[in-house]
Amino acid sequence: MKIHEYITFRSTKHFNENDFINHISQCSFDSVLEIDDPEEALLSFLNIFTEVLNHHAPLIKKRVNRLYQNEWMNDEILESMRKRDFYHKKKCMYIWGNKVKYLIKNSKQNYYTNIIEHKKGNNTKLWKHLHTVSGTDNHASIKIISDCSKKEIIDPKSIADVLMLISQISQIILI
Repeated sequence: MKIHEYITFRSTKHFNENDFINHISQCSFDSVLEIDDPEEALLSFLNIFTEVLNHHAPLIKKRVNRLYQNEWMNDEILESMRKRDFYHKKKCMYIWGNKVKYLIKNSKQNYYTNIIEHKKGNNTKLWKHLHTVSGTDNHASIKIISDCSKKEIIDPKSIADVLMLISQISQIILI
């Protein structure tokens, strides 16, 4: 079962800088100045500031397909994909479909050419980067998914404990 990735960010779609400045200037920071402990004063200030910020730029949580985008992906490709999808709904996407394919192919070619040119003198760095990009990285971390919590276990000690438990159970079953 795939674990979905979520990102949290502030929506600045309807953010008005003047309203924010007016709202923050109307807040009373006297309680912050009265606190002697600097850590408590900072927490008090952050609470007031965060409350105003949440009002003007609320936090939004969205599900994403990939947490990290491919390095060759750029804004021009994303915009072309949006236009292609728009014209697909209108039943005339042929030009944009071909343009997106061309842009992706061109972007990948430029990206990999630049990587090879940039790391030309150092073969170990070049091969290390090529292995990570191609997905054949030999040093990839082992991921074990726990049945009870459905979360990945990536801590080396926890992985060792799970593998030890599995080997002990398999020895008991074989006896």
